Amino acid sequence: MPTCSISTSLIEGGISITITGPTCRSFGWRLLGATLLLALLLRSRALALAASSFVGGVFLHLLLDTPFAGIRWLYPLSDHSYYLVTVPATRSWWVWSFVFHWTFLFEIAICIAALVVFIIRRRRS
Repeated sequence: MPTCSISTSLIEGGISITITGPTCRSFGWRLLGATLLLALLLRSRALALAASSFVGGVFLHLLLDTPFAGIRWLYPLSDHSYYLVTVPATRSWWVWSFVFHWTFLFEIAICIAALVVFIIRRRRS
């Protein structure tokens, strides 16, 4: 059986947690599956809604990251990352490389659209 390795370290004032090994990577999905199964068995709408919202958020995140960040959609069957645009490492910290790349405008557009929807809905109620 594959091993699970969890390590923590302090990086730039924050904590970095690294989880390696197939057992660890799939633990979250197993936990989510157990939660969904429990919701079905208990017929709990609240638990099912919470689990479905989580899964929806995860897949929306993956979908939005695919064009620019690369996502391993076929994992664990394949380690190939799928993406449309490669953001080159032009800065010392990878985040700045992304912020100063033209693809970051899509992230800004998503945030502006969310803010507009929030303001419109708030004015209606």
